Amino acid sequence: MDAREAEPWAGPVIGVSNVARYLAARGVVASPDDVLACAPLGGGVSSSVTLVETASGRLVVKQPLEHLRVAADWRASRTRALAEAAALEVAASAVPGTTPALVDVDEHALALTMTAAPSRWRPWKERLLAGSADAGIASRLGEVIARLHAAGAPALAADRAGGLARFVELRIDPYHDAVARAHPELAGPLLDAAHELTHGPDPCLVHGDFSPKNVLVGHDGLWVLDFEVAHLGNAIFDVAFMLSHLVLKSVHRPDRAPSYRDAARSFLDAYTSFRPRELAQRDLALHTGCLVLARVDGKSPVEYLSPPERDAARRVGRGLLLAPRAVLDQWPHGQRTTSP
Repeated sequence: MDAREAEPWAGPVIGVSNVARYLAARGVVASPDDVLACAPLGGGVSSSVTLVETASGRLVVKQPLEHLRVAADWRASRTRALAEAAALEVAASAVPGTTPALVDVDEHALALTMTAAPSRWRPWKERLLAGSADAGIASRLGEVIARLHAAGAPALAADRAGGLARFVELRIDPYHDAVARAHPELAGPLLDAAHELTHGPDPCLVHGDFSPKNVLVGHDGLWVLDFEVAHLGNAIFDVAFMLSHLVLKSVHRPDRAPSYRDAARSFLDAYTSFRPRELAQRDLALHTGCLVLARVDGKSPVEYLSPPERDAARRVGRGLLLAPRAVLDQWPHGQRTTSP
């Protein structure tokens, strides 16, 4: 009998204290002694993620949490692990070499074991916050997400309703609905945008968390991570999500705003070269504005903005939302905002 059938995992959250036993129970390693070292990986709020060193290579074990690690009460179904596995399989075919490889999918513990990126690779977010906005990386990401949007995803199509329910849990409620509660005067366009994201025609594979923190870069390539919000929906969400993060970096580092804008242009040019006629500029600006506001006044605000910078981001977000035109034409600029 296969070890995976003989000894299903029934333990607590998988982490440093038990990951060696878990991997042995799953047959990923022959015994717990084959795990040489392990450490928690931080940076996210939605999952327990453990880096594992074995004699044959580096692995990551990821298990989603029901209660996300934020100040607000934010819960989501842990079955998103299975959606992530399905999306990773699509990505492996559509954009080979740009995502981790799946090693094991545990439907009982709702946990994934994947290959780990080279140790010197770092999140693109770190480079951006340091003021380095590589247009080449942005262009490559535009191509990657366009190819993913163009790929079929039968496994996700079979559970489209479930995928949209998870998207509402993880994005619409904590972002659009939360901002509408904080700013009732904006509720109309915010909720209209949310409806468009969940009821649009011709749905495609949407990553759902396509942001710089989920892109690892090194001198020899890049990976896109964290597909747990993957679903069949409106492609504009992923494009607007990436743009919103570049906008927020421009608010934080106005001295580097032109380079972030150049990166945004490269990203959009690459995307539209693969998927022309897919993006209406006004709609893209509206959705970008929604997401800028969401990362200030939603359930998961970005951590790097000072109070004056949050005020500046609100002004930019409101402008994009209420008077939308091409995002690049409304790009934030000006002198650094300082605290009183």
